[in-house]
Amino acid sequence: MTSSPRRPGFAVGAITVLVILVVVCLSTLAVSSLAGANADSLLGQSGAQYLTEYYQAETCCWQQIAQADQLLCKKADLPDESWAKTTASALTEEGWQCQLTPSGDLLISRTEPFGEDQAIVVQLLALRPSALSAGEGYYTTQGFYTTNLGDWQPDDTLPVYGTSQPAP
Repeated sequence: MTSSPRRPGFAVGAITVLVILVVVCLSTLAVSSLAGANADSLLGQSGAQYLTEYYQAETCCWQQIAQADQLLCKKADLPDESWAKTTASALTEEGWQCQLTPSGDLLISRTEPFGEDQAIVVQLLALRPSALSAGEGYYTTQGFYTTNLGDWQPDDTLPVYGTSQPAP
C-alpha cells in the first residue's frame, strides 16, 4: 500500500466554506443596496410630487396677484371714500378676503391649497389712492408663506425595505 503524497495548503472543505461565506456577504450587500435604492426612488418621487403641487399653487398665487394688481390699477382713480368699498367688493368677487385698516388701506389675503393639507397664504396691503406716490405700486406684500391646514401627522406610509406595511 502506497500512500499518496499530501498537498500543502488549504483542504477542499476550507475553500468551500470560504467561498460560501464570500457569496453570502456579497448577496447581503446586493440586497441591502437594492432596498436602499428602492427607498431612495420612492422618496424622490414623493418629493417631486410635493414640489410639482407647490409650484402649481405658487404659479396660481402669482396669477391672482397680477389680477388683483390690474384691478387696483383700475380703481386707483376713485376718491378714497368710495375706493375702499368698491375695491373690496371687486376683490371679494375674485376670491380675496378684504379687511379695511384704520389708515384706510385694504388688507387683502388669499389662501391657495396644495397637497393634502397645506396652503400658500398671500397677504397684500392695497394702498388707498391718496397714499400712492409716483413710481410706487398699488400694494405692498405683507406675507407670502406656506402654512399647514390641519394637524401635523408623521408620514409613515413610505414602505421601507420593500414592505407594503406602514412602519409601526
